[in-house]
Amino acid sequence: MSANYANGLSDYEDKGVCGLQEIFEPPEEVESKVELLSKWLIQSKCVVVYCGAGISTSVGIPDFRGPNGIWTQEEKQKKGVKVEDEVKILELSLADCNPSVTHMALISLIKSKYVKFIVSQNIDGLFLRANLRRRHIGELHGNFFLDECTACNSRFIRSTPSPTMGCKVS
Repeated sequence: MSANYANGLSDYEDKGVCGLQEIFEPPEEVESKVELLSKWLIQSKCVVVYCGAGISTSVGIPDFRGPNGIWTQEEKQKKGVKVEDEVKILELSLADCNPSVTHMALISLIKSKYVKFIVSQNIDGLFLRANLRRRHIGELHGNFFLDECTACNSRFIRSTPSPTMGCKVS
């Protein structure tokens, strides 16, 4: 499904740098940063979290530019490199994916009133499927699972991805 989303994007050459290696920090550095972040959360009056594909890759949804990203795989194919994950990416169904630990942690921070709002670049619908209320999230690129009735403007969450994308009437 993510591959279908990528195919629906406007064709353009500059997709940024693809295939960069992921960086993992040592546990003690992560612990120190989490401690600092928790202090900031406690002291802040209004926190908005901006997130993207990184919070969904752990549940099997590929990003676009990462080591196994859709555009990275596309670049490899253009260079004649055999891509082993191609079948996995094309067979992926967003309907089969569940929210990650990160999704659940952010929702917990919303419920605890440490975070006021989440801005997401993702179209995977995992925040709404984890029961985050729509008033707490802005989805910049839309949501494959959210449809809107053109007659009454009511919105509803589908159990399967919408058959159309790109703000087209379905």
